[in-house]
Amino acid sequence: MRRIKRRLMPPAAWGIFFGLLPFAFAWTSLPTPGWKPAFEKRTLDGGLRIILDRDESSETTVVKILVKGGRLAEPEGKTGLSFLTTRLAVEIPDDEKARALLGMASAIEVTSQADFSLITLGCLSSNLDPTLRILAKIISDPLFTGFRIDAIKEFMRHRSRLEQDDSAVAGHLECLKAFFATPGYAGSIYGQDQTIKTIKGREISEFYRRYFRTGNMIVAISSNLAEEELIPLIERFLAGLAKGDGQAENEVAVRRPSERTVFLRRETRQSYVSLAYPLPAISGRGYALACLLESILGKGPGSRLWTLRADEQLAYNVNCRATLMAFGGILEAYLETDANKMEKARTELKSLLAALAENGIDHQELEMAKSVCRANFLRDNETKEGRISTLAVFEALGLGCEYFNDFQAEIKVVEVEEMNAFLRSVLDVDKAFEVVIGPEAQPRERTG
Repeated sequence: MRRIKRRLMPPAAWGIFFGLLPFAFAWTSLPTPGWKPAFEKRTLDGGLRIILDRDESSETTVVKILVKGGRLAEPEGKTGLSFLTTRLAVEIPDDEKARALLGMASAIEVTSQADFSLITLGCLSSNLDPTLRILAKIISDPLFTGFRIDAIKEFMRHRSRLEQDDSAVAGHLECLKAFFATPGYAGSIYGQDQTIKTIKGREISEFYRRYFRTGNMIVAISSNLAEEELIPLIERFLAGLAKGDGQAENEVAVRRPSERTVFLRRETRQSYVSLAYPLPAISGRGYALACLLESILGKGPGSRLWTLRADEQLAYNVNCRATLMAFGGILEAYLETDANKMEKARTELKSLLAALAENGIDHQELEMAKSVCRANFLRDNETKEGRISTLAVFEALGLGCEYFNDFQAEIKVVEVEEMNAFLRSVLDVDKAFEVVIGPEAQPRERTG
C-alpha cells in the first residue's frame, strides 16, 4: 500500500475529519416531490440485499451500508465492540486517500445501534465510482493496528463522557439498562471505560469476520443514477467481502426493573424527569401504534405533555420518544424543568400518564395524532439520506422495506378502541420506570 511519507494522519486530525463529515454531505440530500419513493429491492449473488431509490432531484448519491449485529451481537463485557469494529472498517489508512475523498467532497459517517451498525456515504454522483473504489479497498481489508484501535477508543471515551453530560441521553441509557440485560440492548454504542479497555485486536477481527459478510449486509442507495450504472459499482465494491450470512443472535426479553426509580445527581440548575415503559417486539401494527402514542403524548403543541409546559409552566421542554428494536423497545415520556419545580413536575407527569391510561382518547385526538404522525414521517424521510435509512432499517428489522409505503395505510385504519387498548397496555403503572437527574438529594440517589 502506497503512503505519502509513510505516516498516518494524527488522531486529532481524524477526529476533526469525522466530526465535519455530517456538514460535508448535508447538502447532498434534497427533498423529493411526491410521497411514495420509486424504490426497488433485489438480492445479489452471495445474499447481499440491495435497495435502490431513484431520485433525480439532485446529482448526488447517498449510500447506506447496514451490517446486522449492533449492540445485540456484543459479548458480555464488550459494549462498544460493534461501533469500534465498524469505525475501524472504514478508517482511512493514509493521507493520500483522505485528501482524495475530501477533494471529491465525499463523506463517510459511522454509527451503531441496537440491532445493526451503519455506514453512510455521501458524494456527487459523478464521484461515486472513485469514492467506492477507495472505500472498497479499505473495508475489504481493514487494518486493525494498535495505533488505530487506541485512537478510536479514545474518541469513544470522549463520546461516552459527552453522553453523560446530556440528561436526555443519560436517562435513555438508564432505561435501556433497566429493561434489558447485557449482552443485549443495554449500554451505550460507545461502551464505557471498563468495557472499552478490555476489547482486544483479536476480538475486533473476529467480530469483523462474523458480521461483515454479504448475506449479513443491506446496501440502500438513493441516487439520480440508473440501476444499470449502480449495480456493477456495488458488485465491484463488495467483491472483496466474504460471502455468507452472519451468525443469528439470541432473542432478548424485556425484564422487570429491579428498582422502580433511579436518581442521578448532577450539580445543575435543571432537572430531568422521565417515565419509561416497555414496548413489544417490532411489528408493522405495533410500529404504527407506537408512533401514534408518541404523537399523542409529546410531539409538539396539542400533545398531552404540552400542557405541563404551556399551561402549568412546569417544564421548559417536554417530549416523548419510542425506541423500537427487533425484540422489544421502550417508550419514554420526559420533561426538563427548573430544579425547584422538580417534585411538582414528577407528580404531575405521573398523574397525567395515569389519567391517559384510565380515560383514553377520543376520535378527534386520534385524528390529530394521525396528522402529526404522517407529517413527521414525511419530514423525516423527504431527504435522500433519511429515506434510505428508513428503508434499510425496516428491511433489517423484518418489516421489509415495503413497509415504507404501507405505513400510511396502517395509521389510517387504527380506530379509537384499538388505540385506547394499546395505550392502556403500554402505560400500565406497574410497568413504569422513573429516571430523575438533577441536583436534588434523594434517599436512594446514585451519583453518576
